Amino acid sequence: MQYLEQTHHWPASHRRTRRAVIGGAGPLVAALAALATACGTGGQPAARPVRSDAPVSVEFWVDPPQDEFQQYWETKLVPAFKEQFPRATIELSWPGWNDLETKLITANVGGAMPQLFRMGASFVPNAADSGLALPLDDHVRQWGQRKDFFDGSWETVTWRGKAWGIPQLTANRLWVYRKDLTDEIGLSIPDTWTWEQQADLARQATRGDAEQVTRLGASPVDTNSHEWQVMLRAAGGRLTKGGKPAFQEAEGQWALQTQLDRRNALLPPGRRPPPAPPSGSSLFATGGAAMIYGNMNVAKVVQRFAPDKLQYVTVPLPPQKSKRLTGTNTDWIAVGKSAKAQDVAWELLKLIGTPEALVVFNESRFFLPPRKSAAQQAAYMQLPFMKRAAEALERYGAAMALVPSYARVNPPLEEALKQAFAGTKSPRQALEDAAAEWRPILQEVKWDD
Repeated sequence: MQYLEQTHHWPASHRRTRRAVIGGAGPLVAALAALATACGTGGQPAARPVRSDAPVSVEFWVDPPQDEFQQYWETKLVPAFKEQFPRATIELSWPGWNDLETKLITANVGGAMPQLFRMGASFVPNAADSGLALPLDDHVRQWGQRKDFFDGSWETVTWRGKAWGIPQLTANRLWVYRKDLTDEIGLSIPDTWTWEQQADLARQATRGDAEQVTRLGASPVDTNSHEWQVMLRAAGGRLTKGGKPAFQEAEGQWALQTQLDRRNALLPPGRRPPPAPPSGSSLFATGGAAMIYGNMNVAKVVQRFAPDKLQYVTVPLPPQKSKRLTGTNTDWIAVGKSAKAQDVAWELLKLIGTPEALVVFNESRFFLPPRKSAAQQAAYMQLPFMKRAAEALERYGAAMALVPSYARVNPPLEEALKQAFAGTKSPRQALEDAAAEWRPILQEVKWDD
């Protein structure tokens, strides 16, 4: 089933379109031997890489390398690729998230499909069912590295029993808290907490008066479809069942009512929230919220804006209902199904998917690398809160559910949550109305789960 929320939250400068042809090789380093064979420490030895002196071009639709990964790309990864394909060029361009799928379909029809392209989690069904992505199961089997990937990461690229890409980042979301703020008021947040206790602890951690909140016990307090879906599944519910919507049943109503009750306890209509944080920061970093729901980039924001508070960032295990769950999102890279030079593109993709490359790519934002060996060897992953996030991913990670026709089914569900929070509909009525809009769509696409 499909993500109800995207994972790609990059600064505007990271979303610009850029075209560059990379041809020359930079200095080689000792690590290139490992890179060139595309082996990981957690899987089986990879097959001997393809090598060719023939001229070849790999077109890659991706936002251009940034931060530390840009230097890594230019000085290590590209030279390693050039060791295998001395006369190869890599052409980078980025059409932007909004136009990505449309331009991929146009390129596919016109016979100009890029060899590689990056996509967000909710695009998996469309990339597969529209014939844009090449199924990679045979390539992955020969690569021998599948077992080194967290299941919660790998399952995000799996659709109809096949793998359609390689995850590049993992953004599993958790409730994270500032221990200095909870200790200040004598509040203990245990690993054994339930979702009901989470809401109660958030209420206890809130500070202020009837008119003004000075510190929220939990942030965000508005609608959050990602958290709602996790709560739905933690309660034993599903988005669909037997090809029909099921989110409107008791589990979905409980999840939405629990979110709504928490909001009304923390920030009822008429009660002002804490002052907005500086641009790029968060209430969690400024001390305006004791808890926050998000991926581990929330800790990176603390490091940037309140580095002395990083030591207090604490990750408990996910709250429990009938089970625990941390919902995982990924951005991932696919091979164009109709593209030429697919084997060459796969060799480049293997280099991008090595533990070392994944560590460099993810470290600047505190995303989790999708490979276990990368998480084990990365210095930033040894921070206590990162280790707990990895533990939660290993034990309770589950890919956010995928459904076909995301662009059609997601808006009515998002609108249902907003209507419940606005008080214009009860949680039950809002979800039932959304389910009514889902039924003909799922029937049209012959959905069978």
